[in-house]
Amino acid sequence: MLALRLASGPLLMPDPEVYMTELLHVRWKPGTLDTLLVTSPQGTLEWHILIFERVFGRAAMDTLYLRGAVRLQREALPEISQHSAA
Repeated sequence: MLALRLASGPLLMPDPEVYMTELLHVRWKPGTLDTLLVTSPQGTLEWHILIFERVFGRAAMDTLYLRGAVRLQREALPEISQHSAA
């Protein structure tokens, strides 16, 4: 389940349970029309725009197009330790 917060709007969370969240900063990769740089506490990844739209929805896409960048809050994924990855 994803929790989504646009920088200018309320937290959209369908379940009243409490979740650990992380803040993502999303912006366009310079020189591209379909690639985004998604920065989280774990680092920066490149995402295709269609994946971003599927995960975060149309409202986040509209904000990204209008402002050039968007901050999103989502449910934090559990960290994988070296012991559990082996």
